[in-house]
Amino acid sequence: MRGDEMDHPTTLGRSSLKVPRLGVGAMTWGEPRGLARFHPATMAYGGAHGYQEESRAVEASLEAGVDLVDTAAFYSRGASEIRVGELAQGKDVLIASKFPSGIRFQADDFPGELEASLHRLGRSNLDLYQHHFPGRVSIPDLMNHLADAVGVGKVTAVGVSNYSAGQMREAHAALADRGLPLASNQVEYSLLHRQPETNGVLDACRELDLKMHMDGARFANAVATLGVAPKAITWQAGVDVLCFGGTKNGTHVGDAVVFFNTELAHEFAYRCKQAGQLASKMRFLAAPW
Repeated sequence: MRGDEMDHPTTLGRSSLKVPRLGVGAMTWGEPRGLARFHPATMAYGGAHGYQEESRAVEASLEAGVDLVDTAAFYSRGASEIRVGELAQGKDVLIASKFPSGIRFQADDFPGELEASLHRLGRSNLDLYQHHFPGRVSIPDLMNHLADAVGVGKVTAVGVSNYSAGQMREAHAALADRGLPLASNQVEYSLLHRQPETNGVLDACRELDLKMHMDGARFANAVATLGVAPKAITWQAGVDVLCFGGTKNGTHVGDAVVFFNTELAHEFAYRCKQAGQLASKMRFLAAPW
């Protein structure tokens, strides 16, 4: 299936960017060298499975209508952006990336960061460009640089990541002064990590009419962190259906679906086929990202 067959694209906040409701994360993609091999994400989750499997992941995702790939300059010191750029060549792919590439960053470093990301990705424009981590940098100054990048056509939509409610409002106001919307805030939000519901981030997103981009923890991580048996956070907690999704290779968006409430499995195979999930594909689309 392609985009409109899987789901109607949604507008990202008040921006002009249309995106699918699911995206592909490329945090551990590429071939990092030197100390980049010990990136925290790689150490925690393991690396991806090489070029061929990453290529299969992109193909399977595009086939299912998931054409948004999210990466960052910080991921494996640019190796992820390089790989995403290679795999996106000649394909209709939306690319979201994040900056900066390191922790020593000032607002005036922005032009160089943007040009370096565009070079690694092999593109002249980024569909969504996001400030990865707020720090001591001036948010209004940074938003002005992002607005300049939109003005010259190098960025389509502006987003942030890991921003608090107050920081979101500051970024939103600075962009509004330039006549631009803040499109999204990418945060960690899952069954295990639900702080956005209580720290004001979710409420601020709704107030400012922008999307909160969910970056969810994996099921195994939740089990390990909570120190419980899998059943404790599934059927014993009232979960009816559990979907396991592949994330690093060609099984991406190919899920194993476990029914704890067996009544819900009635005619499941038939419904998959009716939805376009034919036997030749045998993929059930969930939300592993």
